Amino acid sequence: MAKTVYVRKSGNDSNNGLTIATAKLTLAGANAIAVATDTVDIGQGNWAENSQIGKISNCTYTGAGRFLTSVTGDPIFLGYSIYLVSNMKIIITSLAAANNPYSRTSIFTNVHFDMAGMSPFGGISLFYLPLVNTVCKFDRCFFTDWSALTNNIFYNTGSNILKLYNCVFYNNGAAAIPGVYYSANTTTTTVIAKNCVFQKVAVGVNYAGSLFDTTGGLNVHDNNCYYNTYGLNPSSYLNPSEFIANPLFVDAAGGDFRLLETSPCIGKGTNNLP
Repeated sequence: MAKTVYVRKSGNDSNNGLTIATAKLTLAGANAIAVATDTVDIGQGNWAENSQIGKISNCTYTGAGRFLTSVTGDPIFLGYSIYLVSNMKIIITSLAAANNPYSRTSIFTNVHFDMAGMSPFGGISLFYLPLVNTVCKFDRCFFTDWSALTNNIFYNTGSNILKLYNCVFYNNGAAAIPGVYYSANTTTTTVIAKNCVFQKVAVGVNYAGSLFDTTGGLNVHDNNCYYNTYGLNPSSYLNPSEFIANPLFVDAAGGDFRLLETSPCIGKGTNNLP
């Protein structure tokens, strides 16, 4: 029977972790007793523990919210695993080429991936999706300050489907460098982006070195907003439901991506999220 393992700053790794009063202190302590289908419930605070989120395949890791729970460390997602992660900020401090992350079918919900302060590096991706017949979904996720990344966030190959729903990409990539994703396979790889905002990204939604794939299944983009893509104009590639405008966030630099009442994005989304 699936169980919940609690992690709290008031905890102790000698506890059984099965209640808030007997919580574990560390993610490593929780992973020591968690198994597939369990839930690791992480409380308020920051956990500086390398590669502990997603350590147990098909185990749900959930925080108290992206402003309340954060994990700081070297590559968080390692190995061929099934990741189920929600409600936290992940502050990535380094990402070695030897530790390219890989992902099986995974769901990330309300997760903020923050690379602010990292030194520049290149040649790798945060999510390298090489396996066939997998579906990776990111819903209400935030990818910010990837200016150090001189490659891309997603590298998608094989018969994979990458779903980006209600996501924000802010201040990512240097000029003329792919900022969001790259696909190595035009016929069997699909990326679906809906209700997303791409602000201050280098090449916007990137496909094989150009803005969009305008011929294959990859070009599944609807109801997205684009703004300030380093002088590049994606207008000739957009679907009718997409638009170029300042999304008018409350405080993007401070991580508050709520929309102002005057935002042109309000009412432009779709509930058609396959």
